[in-house]
Amino acid sequence: MDPRFIADSFIEKLTQQLPAGASKLGEELREQLKKAATAAFKELDLVTRDELDSQAAQLDRLGEQLRRLEQQLDELNQ
Repeated sequence: MDPRFIADSFIEKLTQQLPAGASKLGEELREQLKKAATAAFKELDLVTRDELDSQAAQLDRLGEQLRRLEQQLDELNQ
């Protein structure tokens, strides 16, 4: 996931939550916050919800496959 996109989204949501008078913060401060957020998010290993859901579905399929193989192994051992 692109840290710049995350930072942009984060800063946008942050500025929307600020009181009306605070929205007059200078563009320079906004850019500094964006740089700081981008740097922080780069250090995190983030994935999108779609990627997480895909991995969870794959894990479920593999778990089911493992259960079937264990059952077959038990049947062969009997």
